[in-house]
Amino acid sequence: MRFPTRTAGRLCALVLGSALASGAHAQATWEPPMFRYDDGRVALLEAVRLTLAHDPNLLLDREEVHFRRGVLQEISGAFDWTLAAGLSYDYREGRLRDSTIEREREKRSDLAGQRDFACAEETRQRGNLDNLVRFAGGDTTATIPNDVRQQVDFLDALIVAEDNATQRALLQQARGNLLDEAIRQGTEGVGELAEACTDLADSLARLGAAPEEEEFASGRVNLQLSKLFRSGVALTPFLEASYEHTQFKGRRNGFFEDRLDQNGQPEVTEFGTPLRRFVDFGGKNIEDLYRAEVGFDVNIPLLRGRGVESVGASERAAEVDVTASELAMRHGSSLSVLGTSLAYWQLFAAQERVAVLERSVELQSRLVGVTDQLIEGEVLPRVERARALAGQANARAQLDAARRDLVSARLALARAMGVDVESEANAPLAAGPFPGAPDVETLRALDPAALAAQALELRADRLAARELIRSGQILSVAARRELASRLDLALSLSAGSIGEKSFSNAIDRWTGPNGAFAFAYERSLGNNSRLGRLGQSESIVRQREIAAADLERNIRIGVVQTVAALEEAIARLAAAEEASGHFQATVDAEIEKLGLGASTLIDAIVTEQQKTGADLAVLAARQQVATLLAQLRFETGTLVEWGDGGGSLPADALTSLPAGEQQ
Repeated sequence: MRFPTRTAGRLCALVLGSALASGAHAQATWEPPMFRYDDGRVALLEAVRLTLAHDPNLLLDREEVHFRRGVLQEISGAFDWTLAAGLSYDYREGRLRDSTIEREREKRSDLAGQRDFACAEETRQRGNLDNLVRFAGGDTTATIPNDVRQQVDFLDALIVAEDNATQRALLQQARGNLLDEAIRQGTEGVGELAEACTDLADSLARLGAAPEEEEFASGRVNLQLSKLFRSGVALTPFLEASYEHTQFKGRRNGFFEDRLDQNGQPEVTEFGTPLRRFVDFGGKNIEDLYRAEVGFDVNIPLLRGRGVESVGASERAAEVDVTASELAMRHGSSLSVLGTSLAYWQLFAAQERVAVLERSVELQSRLVGVTDQLIEGEVLPRVERARALAGQANARAQLDAARRDLVSARLALARAMGVDVESEANAPLAAGPFPGAPDVETLRALDPAALAAQALELRADRLAARELIRSGQILSVAARRELASRLDLALSLSAGSIGEKSFSNAIDRWTGPNGAFAFAYERSLGNNSRLGRLGQSESIVRQREIAAADLERNIRIGVVQTVAALEEAIARLAAAEEASGHFQATVDAEIEKLGLGASTLIDAIVTEQQKTGADLAVLAARQQVATLLAQLRFETGTLVEWGDGGGSLPADALTSLPAGEQQ
């Protein structure tokens, strides 16, 4: 799996720009990808790309960002408009009071008495009317009312005593008119009594038996919006409607209707107003009541809980925490890139050590062959063969140890990259090569103090630490403001309506505006809870300030130390390469001299071991230079470059010096 350097660089930029950007999100379930490298070698930038895509530590940092955003969203939800609606209905039945039952019974008993009286009086009056009719028809034995009898007797006496025929005729006419009027009045009275008897009987039938139970029903609908503003003011517009009903169980309310005459026409009084009567069905005759109210409530904190510094502190701190988590994720990407780079160079060095020790074993084997030839030629004693075999065994032991280290280094790189392998044989190999050592003069020209200052400006962990201080300060200020007493002003403004029988009757009868205000005061005498929270928040700020200052100190020390170590490593590499070059010629000469009998076996073995040691020293120095180059980039915050579009990893970021001010 080899990629061209330019292509791999573009891939790294793509990964950093998308996966590590603030809008990226990991899959719900993470599973490490399985790679089968066999003998394939991976380039450094490809290893970094895979790290940025699959390192679980980066994925955890990314999820921490999403967690912090979720916390921010949750806290911001406190300032959302909230719609609340309620619908309720209640129905209850209960037994009436004994006094109420007795009153209802008395009502029916009185009505029954009125009915009986009216019906009896109608029968009596009808008999009197029949007698009047018989008397007027000439039956003098018929019994008529005394007042009519007296008037008739008086007129009869006048008629008998009158001699004038004209006057007698007039008196007889008056007598007839008197009886006709009495019959007419009697007929009307009987009709009215008959109607009263019927009406009272009907009313009593409609009332039914006295009730013993009653029922109550009520319903309510309410709708309100509420919002807490970041200033601390709470606004709650509302709309409420209610319904109330009460009745004797199984009964209903009565109603008024016009009284009609015999012709079905409405009867009127002498003033022209219609005569009405109440039709009672035995109910309570209490109309259903409908209410409606619309308005809003406002709560204004005057002391504690006032202002954005108090109410919006949690949201502002959460916003800063999101920024801090994003910066921590950026720093995590640099850590992962550095970790992979160190593991990569460790692996490449292990590969090179194996190659060096394989050549050492090969040389030791040649020495064993030369020794055998010299022993056969009786140039060397036979005991020298044991010395040669010992040197060969020692070289093979070193090779075996190096191969074991190679396996560990291959697995370590796979672990750093966040990938999985089936076996050690499928773990990755490094393509290399080691980067060239920078010029010492160029390195010395860099100003460590300027690099340290640049690191403080660019290092994401330092920026994240400063953001955490700001977050703590926001909460600390809020905690101090919370020490004040609570004094709230509550205002209410509304309009209401009330009506009977239907809701439409209610909404046509609005009254208002209605208003109210209230003050609420609260003071904790000890105030220990809020003082404790203030102490905790201030302590957190101080802890974060100490941690940030210590981090800055370590960053400055790290930059200076890495620059010095890199300069020493470059010098060590130059010396090791020079020594290795000299030893190569010495080894060839010693083997040739041994074959001619001009050198001892010990000299040849020692010289070969010195050559191997020199080669290993070169490898160690090259690994250290490569490691320190990446380390210096990390320490100065220039390993990953961040912009508005995300992060990018320059192709030479791991193998070159950072740009900085010259001394």
